[in-house]
Amino acid sequence: MTTVDKEALLARYAATKFDVKSLASSTDSTYFKIEAGENIARILPAADGAQPIIKVEKHFVNDEHGRRFGFNCPRMSKQPCPLCDYAWAARDRGDQDAFLSYKSKTQYAMYVIDRNSPNPRPLVLALGHKTFSEKLQPLLEQFSSDDALPWDIYGGCDMVLTRKADGDFGTTAITLMRGSSPLSADQDQLVEILSTVPDINDLRETPKDVGALVDRVAGVRYDAVKQLCEPDIVDVQFSDSAAFALTDGDEVPF
Repeated sequence: MTTVDKEALLARYAATKFDVKSLASSTDSTYFKIEAGENIARILPAADGAQPIIKVEKHFVNDEHGRRFGFNCPRMSKQPCPLCDYAWAARDRGDQDAFLSYKSKTQYAMYVIDRNSPNPRPLVLALGHKTFSEKLQPLLEQFSSDDALPWDIYGGCDMVLTRKADGDFGTTAITLMRGSSPLSADQDQLVEILSTVPDINDLRETPKDVGALVDRVAGVRYDAVKQLCEPDIVDVQFSDSAAFALTDGDEVPF
């Protein structure tokens, strides 16, 4: 069994930072599900003072069996994305439905633990652009440089996400329970939680075989996408405009 240097581990997660202006894939990690009613989560810090909330661009599509799946847009790693090309080509043809279906959506991802779970473990919470910018970001901007940030392991605070009904994405309300509270009062449990936090950069990973993923999308084939898309569409860049925002922002919709 590997011996954990508790002091060294705790020190790595104690130096918390946050710069909302710098906010810019999800892995196979389990997602935090927002159920109807109150959901209490604690944002987990990233190691070595790294940003604990990251901005990603994701595609959410159905396969031929109607199953929903998502993946980070390859443009996040400066690679061409056939689905983005297909979406923008569809818009140029006047097919707004196809454009909205295939374009990437902006999300803000973080690792959290479920305070209602008897065995807390890191989960991915992904909020849509609208939910983050209108509900969580303003709360984070209220913290001064002298305040302990919500993910501080000793003096942070929990986050309450309230939803009126399951699947009613637009009703999610967010509050922060201001006041000093440790991630865990039990140091052994604290060490156990922190030792299982994945690297925040894992959430930025993009697919290695984009063609195979595109071929899973219902009604779309990679070869057909390449033929339909004009070369200049490949140069479309990410934008913070409404074209890339979720129309009814929320966490991962599946």
